[in-house]
Amino acid sequence: MANTNNTKKFYYGATRDLISVAIGTVLTIVGFFIMKTLLSLLEEGDARIKLIKIVCIVSYLIIAIPCIIGCLVSTYIKTYSILVINPNEIVYNYGWMTKKTVTIPACKIRSCSKSIGILQTRCGTMDISITTAGDSSEIHFSNIKNGEVAYQVISQMAK
Repeated sequence: MANTNNTKKFYYGATRDLISVAIGTVLTIVGFFIMKTLLSLLEEGDARIKLIKIVCIVSYLIIAIPCIIGCLVSTYIKTYSILVINPNEIVYNYGWMTKKTVTIPACKIRSCSKSIGILQTRCGTMDISITTAGDSSEIHFSNIKNGEVAYQVISQMAK
């Protein structure tokens, strides 16, 4: 069992994903108003034109609203991810209804790399990838808060 004094916990930072959902929502709303404006250019006289307008608006909403809700739920589910770094191993717990755990012994870590996008820099998160000696050679952790500290600890374990 690992010494809890040297255990470090890192959590998923949802800020970047929430900003992406917000941008997607704004683009969806703008697209809706553009579609509605284009449909208003059709002549109003025929009942079929009214039916076409209604079908277009309803189908757009049927597609757009579940996509936005799905992105929000996906982001919420990721908030249950925790990266725990012990002196002898790395433990990654994730999952919402079904909890899953990936344990990586320190002796199996070959290398560690990091990736930081512009939005991640603003949000204080980063992606970390670990190459191991096992069957699944690449393990990826997304949007880790305080990722620079996690990267340094994992890099020390790889040496």
